[in-house]
Amino acid sequence: QFEYGTSLFPKTLEDQAIFWRVVSRLSELVKTEMQSGKAAGHKPLVMLLVCREADETNPAVQIARANDSFIHLSGLTDENIVEYTGNYLNVPAAMVPLPVRQFVAKVTLGNPRHIRETIDQLLENCIQVHTG
Repeated sequence: QFEYGTSLFPKTLEDQAIFWRVVSRLSELVKTEMQSGKAAGHKPLVMLLVCREADETNPAVQIARANDSFIHLSGLTDENIVEYTGNYLNVPAAMVPLPVRQFVAKVTLGNPRHIRETIDQLLENCIQVHTG
């Protein structure tokens, strides 16, 4: 597994450049193996890229687009994050304080799993929820 930009710290352009160079080399390897492997009866290879921003000039991205295998996913909207947070905390969304909303949106980028993990950490270490 090779990835960049998956922490709360800013990703650097150098990290992105390295990531996409490795992707290019891996896609060349997959292409070569697929061509020679078919003749030898090898099983097909699958290459899965998960990234925040696709480099449209990268051959792997272009191949994915050309074969209808490119899937663009985006995080929840700020409104959806507040609703999800309220549901997860079992309180009306209006009860979720603005600083909590902003923090959760900023650190999770709208990823529901990260929202749950962040809320769990906040509940464990920082916030209390009182209903009634």
